[in-house]
Amino acid sequence: MRGAPLVEALVALVALLSLAVPIRDLTLRSRSKLAPVIQAAPAKSVRLELVGTAPSFEFNVSYLGQALWSGTGHQSPSHADFQLPLPKEGIDLEVSARFPDSNLHALRLTVSTGDGVGIERSAWGTDALDEVLTFQPAI
Repeated sequence: MRGAPLVEALVALVALLSLAVPIRDLTLRSRSKLAPVIQAAPAKSVRLELVGTAPSFEFNVSYLGQALWSGTGHQSPSHADFQLPLPKEGIDLEVSARFPDSNLHALRLTVSTGDGVGIERSAWGTDALDEVLTFQPAI
């Protein structure tokens, strides 16, 4: 006979009990940790300017799935003013356009604030264009 069965059983029981506390902490769902509060960025006055290479085209600019600005664009700049939040992470604007022909065309969308800073993004497409452009303000 080797060892004492009672001592071996007690050692095994202590080992299992020492694992019980960490396992209980990992699996306990009633104690949830509070997520940090994220504050929304305040809305700022923003000017959007759109210019394209096609003589005439239909466009739509969306923010968070909601149509923000739509109309007919030209080779000369079109602009509109909006109140949009500009967090340091930036904003995503979805730009879609329909062109009159199948040539390669470009669009340039500029987001500018009252402080004179403008952020430009470009997109290219043939018959149609659907792009998400990210505008991140300089910090």
